[in-house]
This record gives sequence, C-alpha cells and structure tokens, in this order.
Amino acid sequence: MRITIACPQTMMDDANSLAMVMSQGPAEGQTYCTADWRDRDGILYAAASFEVQPDWFTAVKAPLRRPAWDNRTDDSAYVVNMTGAERAQAALVVWGPDMEWEAPTAKPGKLTTIGGLDGSRSLSLMGLERVP
Repeated sequence: MRITIACPQTMMDDANSLAMVMSQGPAEGQTYCTADWRDRDGILYAAASFEVQPDWFTAVKAPLRRPAWDNRTDDSAYVVNMTGAERAQAALVVWGPDMEWEAPTAKPGKLTTIGGLDGSRSLSLMGLERVP
C-alpha cells in the first residue's frame, strides 16, 4: 500500500530517526530533507510517499527497537536518535480511505499519514501546496 507522510519542518530530525528504525537502514535518514510544501498558514513541511507492507501499520505502533545495524563502537555515537524516533511515533496521525472520519489536515507537531491514495491526492487532502 502507498502511504504519504507530511512532516513539519521542525520535526524532520525526529521523523528521519523513525524512518531509519522502520526501514532498517541508515539511508532513510534522508527521507525528510527538504521542506517544500506549505499549509495555508505558511508552515513548511517535508513530504514522502512510498509503498509499505501491510504490517507497517502494526509495526509503527509497536514499541520501537534500535536497529541491529546501529551498533555503537568506542569511537562513534549511535546513528539513530531513539528518543527522537519515539517522539515522531507519538506524533503520528494515520488515516486511510476506509476510515469513517475525514482525512486529517497537516498540523504543526503531527506527522500526518494518509494511506491508500496517491501522493498528490494525499497532500491535497492534507491542505498542502508545493512552495513555488
């Protein structure tokens, strides 16, 4: 299933940590790198749209675990900020077209997630427009 996530610019670091935990790879730390969408109040958002397996919806609600690839050695720090990933997880608002309530609009402090629609339609439902 395709999901689209709108991430407020102020939450990009935390959302990238969650992306790394959920995908099990450090490259996902660049998922939210450009805030080129805005809401009607001018708040900037980064957006990502990608395919997930059905178990993603269960996994993203479960307690997070540091990925096995994020090993700490004496000379380095962890790559994933687990506290940030947990903050991002707590800020998730997930909606799908089979839900009885209306699609949520993007809001500061929330990672708005729409499943089952294409990215453009999802971002439009969230009330976002591309920054010219």
